[in-house]
Amino acid sequence: MVGNRDYQRAVEDGRRNQEVKVLIQNWCGHARIEKFGGTGMIEKITGFPIGNHSMGCDHAPPARMATRLLEDAALDFYDHNCVGCKLRHPLRLPNLVQVVLERDRKKAEWEADKTRTEKALNDAFDSRQRIRDGLRLDATAPVAALIEDIQLLDQKRTQDAAEKILATASLAPEVFTGALVEHLFNLVEASETWASDTALRCLSLLSADYERLVACAMHRISSGSDLAIAGEILVSHLNLVKEEQVGAAVKSLCFYAAPPRNQFDFSEPERHPEPLQALAVMFAKPVEKALDTLIGSRVAKDVSVAARVMHLLYVDVTFPVGLVRGLAAKLVRIDTLLDSDRDSEIDGIALDLSRALVSAFHADDQQVDTLLANYYTSASSIGEARIAGVYSDLLRLPQSRFDSEEPILNLKPYGTALRRILQWASVSQNTEVLKEVHEALRHFPDQLAPVVTEQIEFLLGTAALVDQALQNLMDSKIAPEDADNFLAHLERDSKIQQVAGLRAAILEWVSSAAAVNSIAADNFISFINSDVPWPEQFRSALVKALPPLMKTGASVNAVLPYLYGALVGESALVRMAGARALQELRSSRVKDLPSLVHDAFLLLLADPIKGVHQSAVNTLTRISLPEEYGRQINLRLLNIFEAYSQSIGEDAEFLVTCVDLLVSRLHKDVSALAKWGPIFIAVLLNLDAATVLRRSHLWMLKRLIHVEGFPDLLLRLLQYAREVEHHDEELVTLLRELPESGVQLIQDKLANFCQDLAFGRVLGAACIEVLTAADAWDAAVEVANQSHQSLGDSIQMKVRKQYAELTLLATKLEQHLAKGAVPEALECSDKWHRVLRGIQKSRGNQ
Repeated sequence: MVGNRDYQRAVEDGRRNQEVKVLIQNWCGHARIEKFGGTGMIEKITGFPIGNHSMGCDHAPPARMATRLLEDAALDFYDHNCVGCKLRHPLRLPNLVQVVLERDRKKAEWEADKTRTEKALNDAFDSRQRIRDGLRLDATAPVAALIEDIQLLDQKRTQDAAEKILATASLAPEVFTGALVEHLFNLVEASETWASDTALRCLSLLSADYERLVACAMHRISSGSDLAIAGEILVSHLNLVKEEQVGAAVKSLCFYAAPPRNQFDFSEPERHPEPLQALAVMFAKPVEKALDTLIGSRVAKDVSVAARVMHLLYVDVTFPVGLVRGLAAKLVRIDTLLDSDRDSEIDGIALDLSRALVSAFHADDQQVDTLLANYYTSASSIGEARIAGVYSDLLRLPQSRFDSEEPILNLKPYGTALRRILQWASVSQNTEVLKEVHEALRHFPDQLAPVVTEQIEFLLGTAALVDQALQNLMDSKIAPEDADNFLAHLERDSKIQQVAGLRAAILEWVSSAAAVNSIAADNFISFINSDVPWPEQFRSALVKALPPLMKTGASVNAVLPYLYGALVGESALVRMAGARALQELRSSRVKDLPSLVHDAFLLLLADPIKGVHQSAVNTLTRISLPEEYGRQINLRLLNIFEAYSQSIGEDAEFLVTCVDLLVSRLHKDVSALAKWGPIFIAVLLNLDAATVLRRSHLWMLKRLIHVEGFPDLLLRLLQYAREVEHHDEELVTLLRELPESGVQLIQDKLANFCQDLAFGRVLGAACIEVLTAADAWDAAVEVANQSHQSLGDSIQMKVRKQYAELTLLATKLEQHLAKGAVPEALECSDKWHRVLRGIQKSRGNQ
């Protein structure tokens, strides 16, 4: 979903692109704007060119790039094609030159800055050189050699030069005179980055002035440089660190402890938390204050790194209350307390804050839960969702542990989190909060079965309350002023689906816990077998929640009476739920059910209620009944097919499902398929092609490939795919597999279909291939000629048109050989080789 910040940035980019578009159009009458990719909703609404665009011209090669900001692609095209162009057709002012001059001005400023920077660097180098010249006076040969090594490092900045100096410090420390040691200290204190790492490493081996060494290390840490050696010095001489040095060093040590992940590399970056941990032990209050300052910052990176280090600093200990409060306050109001123009960045930092609070929750769930609940009561709707997200992350975050067999030692935080989100699920009207609750319950971890067992009555009661909320929502009316408002109806339907999904997720947790815990199983079975007159929609939800529980013979036997009662009950909604419950079981499990259940399912196929027999048919696409029921199932499916084929209406997609199911069941019966296959084809021809292609029905179409009328159906599907500019590889595969007799029947229609395939090379090649295989030479040549003629004579199309000509000549060659016209075939062969040489020459020049 696009947030407000991303929307505004997209609009600003589009507005700038519109300005550049006008400048390009004014620049040259041949220039045009080419779009790369589709048209988004924001572009459709505003009319601005948003997305990747490039500049194009018929007199130039294709653009080398398409960019989000059009001016970048336009400048690249201008530099490579427009400079010195003699075909330019200028129109009006202002034009693209305005953008070019602005680019050149910025480039000149950059060159001037670069010159000034180089001069300053050269002056600094000369100053250091004078200092080294002074150190050479009266220096011994080894000392002079060391000074030369330092100068080489200053000149080359290579690792080899640094390692040579370090080797001298390790093997011959006596070479480092007092003056040289002082020089190294001065380099570090002057923040000479080219030498500071090497100097610190040497000083850690040479100097006895540890207080000054620690001060230099803290200085480098505060500047964010040389963190590896500076961190080692800090840990080794922690007692010499001064409290006033701590605050400035915490930020850099946070990045060293928990560096941000590279967005192009999914591997975890290497972490080094030891220096920060040591500092936090010795100076707890200053570190806490510095972290609180980072959390309160408006800079996105500062907030993110502070949140990321929390679980590294406070391992199995209670978080400082001030930090927890700061994390929660920042999370609730992050949209206003952070300077960022990207919603994705806001969401990423919110996730970091949430995970930090999850760590705090593990350390002291009661304290953090109380604090978060207090913030929740006064938060905005988006703030409520952010707080709910903490609980959702807590229940979803350790999925790697849930996937393993390792038990969770402390389940108490999970129980606290589950109680809280269930409370919100039953009372909240905030759709974003309900979304977070649903996300938390989307997957059930077996290790939480004891927690669910302990709170199973709370879960079932919450499910009942959510069901009542769902009923109230379904009974609610759209306001009269919104009766014709499509979005109001869409929002209401979306809310209904959301609440229904939440109810299903809660019941699935109960059923899943019952599958692995006998106490939970007894409680759930007692609940569904109780005499409480639940509403039929809640009873249907209970039935649909049964499959996770039905994993063992004992549990199946325990719920079988309830399942059987659902299949034969009075309520159509509950019967539908019974069919869907069977759909979630494996075929082997369904076959093991008693015959009474199979007989009850057969009754569903003859049920007069549309939703019931449609659910039964959809169930048959997933499961198989014992073989002795095959004939009865086929007869009832054929009855349903005949009934729906008389009046299709809004049930077209279900009718395709029926055909698919019948074809899969009858394709091995040659006589049955011969009888019903043409009827299936006739019905599919009357359906909208989009409905036939909406789902993947490749196997159905493959099994009908030899049936009378199938070539016409395939051609119709291909025509639709071309109309909507959708390339379907499955349809091309079917075309290639079409029998020769089928191709011959539609060869003229296929030739007409291929009249405009300039951008359908794969489909055009497939048509030529099948036509030549069926000896339909005239039609194949016609298709190849149309493909060649449909391509323009522009520079961009030159190579493609040459390849299309190769295909045309090859097709004519085969045609002449088939007719025995050898001279004409030799002439085509000569032309083919000439065109090929031309392609090789032009591609070589490029």
